[in-house]
Amino acid sequence: MRFMFNSQQQQFTHGRLGELQLKNGEKQLRTPLLFPVSSFITGSTPRGGGSWKYVLQANQKNGLLRRNLPTMVEALHFLNHNFGKLDKWRELGIRQRYNQEIEGLDYTAPIFIDSGGFRLLWKDSLNLEFFGLSIEGNQGYREILRLQRDFGADIISSLDYPLPPKLAEYEAEDRMLKSIKNAVNLALDL
Repeated sequence: MRFMFNSQQQQFTHGRLGELQLKNGEKQLRTPLLFPVSSFITGSTPRGGGSWKYVLQANQKNGLLRRNLPTMVEALHFLNHNFGKLDKWRELGIRQRYNQEIEGLDYTAPIFIDSGGFRLLWKDSLNLEFFGLSIEGNQGYREILRLQRDFGADIISSLDYPLPPKLAEYEAEDRMLKSIKNAVNLALDL
């Protein structure tokens, strides 16, 4: 899952313009780029919940996936929907599962999968073992990466420890160090 960003100019007055190359140059994205945030896994099938109504259906041709637009999803968004194990989603990945189960869909745009660090920090009682996941110890970043890969991510973010406003300085420094450690370990694993 290697990628490269190339800036198109040296001086930036209104933002950085460039190209992000994915999967050894197979796909290119011009930046800046807005990634709409979606919840693809809202049930045991792609026809579940909000994704069916807003992501796919929207006038049969204006839906996010039907227009083949890049999108972003949080790795742990499925926790909002209590439907059981993720085996079917992990076996095929999000893109392939939708393409296989929705007639006429050929979604090929990049999917950016965020780590879900914010959700993990704010839910102390979060038990991921039901889904075959464990973030105990220092291996949480690796488990999230495995989930991101299983879901078919083109772009990922490492497991981070977000910094909410008014966080104590010692806590902010500890979270930044943990985020840096996860990012470095992830880069070494890729």
